[in-house]
Amino acid sequence: MHDKPGWTASPTLSVLIATLSLAGGLASSSVIAADQKNAIMEEVTVTARKRAEGELLQEIPISATAFSAEKIDAISAADIKDLGRLVPGARIEEQGNSPGFGVFFIRGAGVSPSVPSFDPAVGIFVDGVFQAQVATSVLDVFDMEAVEILRGPQGTLFGRNVTGGVVNVRTKRPTGEYGIDAQVTTGSYDRRDLALTINTPMINDQFAAKLTVLKRDRDGYVRDNVSNSDWGEVDTLVVRPSLIWTPTEDLQLTFLYEHYEQRGHPLPLVPTGNTPSGTTGGLIPGGSRDFFETWYDNPTDIPSFVDFERNRFTLEAEWDLGHGTITSITGYSELDHVFGADFDGTNLAFIFTTAQQLDQDQFTQEIRYASNFSDVFDFTAGLFYFQQDVMYGEQRYQGSRVNIHIRPGDPIGAGWPAMGMTNHDQWSAFFEAHYIFAEDFTLTVGARYGQEQKDTQVGMVNSGNCISAATFNVNVRSFSCPLGYQLDDDETWNNLSPKIGLEYRINDDAMTYISWTRAFRSGGWTYRADTGDLTGPRPGFYDEEQVDATEVGIKSDWFDNRLRVNVAGWQHDFDDLQRSIFLTETDAGGNVTKLTQRFSNVGSSEAFGFEVEVVAILAEDGMVDGDSLATEFAWGNIEYDYNSPVDFNGDGVDDGDFSWNQIPDSTWNLAVTYSHPLESTGGRLTWRVGYQYTDEVNGGGTSPDTNTIAMYQERKMWDANLNYVPAEGNWSVTLFGKNLSDEEYYQFKTPFSTGFGIAQPMVDATWGATLSVSL
Repeated sequence: MHDKPGWTASPTLSVLIATLSLAGGLASSSVIAADQKNAIMEEVTVTARKRAEGELLQEIPISATAFSAEKIDAISAADIKDLGRLVPGARIEEQGNSPGFGVFFIRGAGVSPSVPSFDPAVGIFVDGVFQAQVATSVLDVFDMEAVEILRGPQGTLFGRNVTGGVVNVRTKRPTGEYGIDAQVTTGSYDRRDLALTINTPMINDQFAAKLTVLKRDRDGYVRDNVSNSDWGEVDTLVVRPSLIWTPTEDLQLTFLYEHYEQRGHPLPLVPTGNTPSGTTGGLIPGGSRDFFETWYDNPTDIPSFVDFERNRFTLEAEWDLGHGTITSITGYSELDHVFGADFDGTNLAFIFTTAQQLDQDQFTQEIRYASNFSDVFDFTAGLFYFQQDVMYGEQRYQGSRVNIHIRPGDPIGAGWPAMGMTNHDQWSAFFEAHYIFAEDFTLTVGARYGQEQKDTQVGMVNSGNCISAATFNVNVRSFSCPLGYQLDDDETWNNLSPKIGLEYRINDDAMTYISWTRAFRSGGWTYRADTGDLTGPRPGFYDEEQVDATEVGIKSDWFDNRLRVNVAGWQHDFDDLQRSIFLTETDAGGNVTKLTQRFSNVGSSEAFGFEVEVVAILAEDGMVDGDSLATEFAWGNIEYDYNSPVDFNGDGVDDGDFSWNQIPDSTWNLAVTYSHPLESTGGRLTWRVGYQYTDEVNGGGTSPDTNTIAMYQERKMWDANLNYVPAEGNWSVTLFGKNLSDEEYYQFKTPFSTGFGIAQPMVDATWGATLSVSL
C-alpha cells in the first residue's frame, strides 16, 4: 500500500545532492573506462532526439531504455508488454476490459480508461508518427529495428503534448539486398506464429522493397464451463510492405504501410466475490469466490468477441543539404474497432453486458530541420500538425443481455447508451538546441508552442437520446443520435512549454546532467458523461493538465566497459492532474443501479522517484575459452502525494491517502546471461534467466472498499531462454518459458456491487520454441 513520504525536505533537492555527490566521486576515481567499447556491452543507436545523426544511448542526457532487434530476440518478446516489464518507472499493460487497448504509465502519468476521448499521457510514435488512440497500441515487436522508451516530458522533441514520456518505435527498413528471413514459433495453448520477411535487391540503384507478414494464433486459457470452450484466444495478422526510393545521393523517400487486424473473443473474464471472504450473496453460480484468489474458469454462455482493423500509411522524406537535413513525415491511419462481451462472466441475464464501437481516422504532418551547425552548436526545429475524427458508441446493460448478435433470441434491455464524437486539431512549433559553451559543458534549451482545439458532442449515459435498445447493434457500423446530443461544446488551448538542461562530461565514459521541462496535456469531455453531470457549468468537461518536470542523472561505464551504471532522480509537479474516477449508485440491497466513469482534475499533486539501470560483464573466458557471464539489473521507485484535499465520491471525506491508479511504488528486474561455445559442434549456446517484480497496484478504486478490492497483488515472475546458433549455417533455435513459477495474477479487476465483481487473469506458465532461418 502507498504511504505518504515522511520527510519535509524537497525530494528533488535530496536526489540532486545524492546524484551529484556520486558524480563527483566518479570524476575523482582513478578507474577510467578505455576508449575501446566492449563487444558484449550493447551499444544502441537512438533517434529519439531527432538530430542530424543518430546518437548512442549512453551519450544522451535523458533517462531512457532502448531495445535493439537483437535484444528483443534475446528475451523472446512477443509484444511491447514484454519490453515494458523490463523498464524501471514504467507500466505497460493491456486494458483488461477492452482487448488491444494499452495501459501506458511512465513516472506516474498515464491513462487507463478505454474511452477514446482521453489523450494519452505517454506518446506512442511509430516510424515518427504519433498514435492518438491507445487502441491497438499494444504493438507486436516482430520486425522492429529498435524500441526506445524515454521517461519524462518530450514535447520539444516531438511537438506533441505528452506529460509522462514517449515510446518511440522504428520498424526495419528494406536492406537493398536479396534475403528471406522466416520464424516459426510453437508453444503452450497451441500457440502458432509464422513470420516472414522478404527483401529485394536494389533496382536501378534507386529502389529497394521489403514485405513482412506475421500471423499469430493461440487458444484461450480460461475455461467456459457452460459452452465447454476456452476464452482468451489470440488471432492477429500484420502485413507490412515498405519501399525506399533514392533518386539522388542527397534525397531519400520511404513509403511504409501496415495492415493490422485482430479477431476472436480474447476477453477471458471470470466472476468473483468482491470481499476478502468471497461473500457473493448467491450471485455467482457455483458458490463464493475470494476476490484475492485467481480463478481460471467462468460459467457464461455468451462469448466475448472483438473485431479490430487498422490501416496505417507513412511517407518519410529526407533531404541532406550539407549544412543540415530536412525531414518530412506524413502519416494517415484508419482504425475500426467493434467489441462485445457478457461483461459479468456469468450465464445470468441480470448483471452486466456491454458492446462498443470505435471509428477513428487521423492525419499528421511533421517537417523539421536538423543541423550540426558547428563543432559546438547544433539544433533541431520543426512544425507539427495533427488532426483526428473520433466516433464512439457503447451500450452497457444491467438487467438483461445486450443484443450484440452473439446469441439470437436474447432479450433486449433498456441499457445505458452513450455516444461521443470529436473533431480534434492541433498545431505546434518546436525547437531544441545544444551549445558546448565550455570544455565538457553543454547547455540545452528548447521550447514548444502549440494551439489545440476540440469540438465534441456527447449523447449522455441514460439520456435515451442515442442508440436506443431496439436499434443498437455493433454488427451494423453506424452512428446516430436521433433525439440530439445533450452536450455540444468546444474549447481551444494555447500553451508554451520550455526546456532547459545542463550536461557535464566527466570523462569519455561518464556524464551527469540536470534538466527542467514544462509540459501540458489538453482537456476535453468524457464520452461516458452521465445526465447527472448536466447540473455543472460545463457537463463532462475536464481542463488541461500541466507538469513541471525536473530530472538529474548520471550515465557511466567502468572497468574497461565491463560495468555500466545509469541513475536518474526526478520530480514532477502537476497542476490540475487528470484522474479517472469510477462512481456507482446502488439500491437498498447493494446492487448497482448505475455505474459512471468520470475524468476530472484533482488539483495540485506531485510525484517523485528514481531509476537505476546496471549492466555488468561478470566474467570472460572463465570456465572455458570464449565464454561470458553477464547480468542486468533495473530498479524504479515512485512516491506521490496530493497537495490539496480531493474527494472522489462526494462523501465529504478527503481521499488523498488513496494510491494513484496503475502506479506500483516499486518495480525491479534482474537477468543473468551465460554464453559459451560448444566444442562438439562449434556452435554457441546462450542461457538467459530473468526475474521481474512489480509492487501492488491500485486498478482504479475510489472509495475505502473499492480501493482495497481494486488493488492488484504484487507480481513475481521468472522467465528463461535458451538459444543455439551453429558455427556455420543460416538458422538458430530458441527455447523459452514465461512465468515459469506458474504465479497466478489478475491484470484487470472491477467490483460491481456488494458481493460481486469480475476479473481477468493473466496467462499462467507457458513455454515455446522458435526456429529462425535466413536465406
